[in-house]
Amino acid sequence: MKLKEGMYVRYKKIISYEIKISKIKEIKIYNDKRTDYKYQLIYIVQDGEWVHPNTIIKASNNIIDLIEVGDYVNGYKVSKIKNEIKGFGVIIFDDDTSIHEYNIKSIVTKEQFKSNEYVVE
Repeated sequence: MKLKEGMYVRYKKIISYEIKISKIKEIKIYNDKRTDYKYQLIYIVQDGEWVHPNTIIKASNNIIDLIEVGDYVNGYKVSKIKNEIKGFGVIIFDDDTSIHEYNIKSIVTKEQFKSNEYVVE
């Protein structure tokens, strides 16, 4: 799939190995003058950082396509995702409540949650 501005991406941060979901704001092509090698970088809106396309796991125009079971949407853990008609996908949480995709306000991937988790011993 060709990446375009305005698409959503699920990507891995190189330094922290976190997996995040964000939106593409800008795409630039750079030319390394020493090697004459052209490479592409993707500007991610929320983090304000540049991301190499090789770190992108999935991309879609529809954010629900990037959510996986175990992620947290609006603070609740996702247990099931039903992709119905575009704009009418349903996310079902562990407590059997559900929301439509147009009600998504925040997403924390399961990898982000795990990397920030503190376990009391």
